[in-house]
Amino acid sequence: MKRTLKLKLIFFVIFIVLLAAISYAAYRYTNNPTPNKEIKAAIETISQARKSEANKYAKKKLEASDNALKLAMKEWKLQNNKMIVSRDYTQERILANKATELGKQAKQEATFEKDSISGKIKKQLERIQHQLNEFEKNYKNLPLPISIFEKISRAHIKYKEASSDFKKTEYIDANAAAQEAEKILTPTLKAAKDKLEVYFKSYPTWKKNAQLARQQSANGQIVVLISKFESTCSVLKSGKIIAEYNAEFGSNWMSHKTMMGDNATPEGVYKITLKKNGKKTKYYKALLLDYPNDDDKEKFKLSKKNGAISKKTKIGDLIQIHGQGGKGVNWTEGCIALEDKDMDKLCNLVNENTQVIIIGTEKPLNEYLKK
Repeated sequence: MKRTLKLKLIFFVIFIVLLAAISYAAYRYTNNPTPNKEIKAAIETISQARKSEANKYAKKKLEASDNALKLAMKEWKLQNNKMIVSRDYTQERILANKATELGKQAKQEATFEKDSISGKIKKQLERIQHQLNEFEKNYKNLPLPISIFEKISRAHIKYKEASSDFKKTEYIDANAAAQEAEKILTPTLKAAKDKLEVYFKSYPTWKKNAQLARQQSANGQIVVLISKFESTCSVLKSGKIIAEYNAEFGSNWMSHKTMMGDNATPEGVYKITLKKNGKKTKYYKALLLDYPNDDDKEKFKLSKKNGAISKKTKIGDLIQIHGQGGKGVNWTEGCIALEDKDMDKLCNLVNENTQVIIIGTEKPLNEYLKK
């Protein structure tokens, strides 16, 4: 009897212990549920952040969100390996919620950064387009070093790449290409402008010689005024232009002729020394000028003395106004080329000793750049 009572008591105690354990487990489960909901929310938020390209525009924030989620998943796995009654998902929920918050921030940061960089790139592309247009307008037809044209070509390619990437909303690639284009363009444009400014240092002389041409023609004599920038050969009489022809010059026309072989057309006050036609010239008709004159010879000697040119260098000669022009480019070795029909007209207007004045332009540099 006592033994039966003792067994009943043992079973009762076991029952109470089991009931307490089950109750405690149920309590813990109810008040400390698995972090399924929080983990799911974090995964969804990170996915949305990635769709907003946070991996490009909010990389650090997205990585922090990813790391928080990974840690939450790791802790969750560790808790699941424990006895039910000893499981605690508090830390996992905290980490998952942190991942969610960081994911939201990453999405917001990416959206803001994309809008910001988009605006910056748009302005940058406008600047680059303006610079390319400026080169096209002011420098494209100048005899600049080939390296300048090569750099402009590379900048143009980078600009096209940046524009294409921008249209595809690939802003990081667009920004990189635009920066490279601008990095090339800015110093290249400066180099072109510097060369032009150096050339325009002769502007006071050009202006004075253009005035001389009008003054010399004021008494009714014929004077020929040649302007390189305007590509014109004008015939003046009584201070007015009575005829004007398109002219082509040496391939290195944007400089004063210094020596033989520099392909530059001279600038200064000259005169016609000989009229050629038929077998006397290979250029249909030609008007030989008195280059080099005394001023040219003096400058040539000074250049040699200063070491600007080699002492073995020759000054050159045989500068002419001749036919076979109309090619649309500056192609001569320093002469002035006109179309044959224009040479016919010019030869009828001029004689030996007719004054020929060659200048860069009558317009100042700022007016040329505004053109």
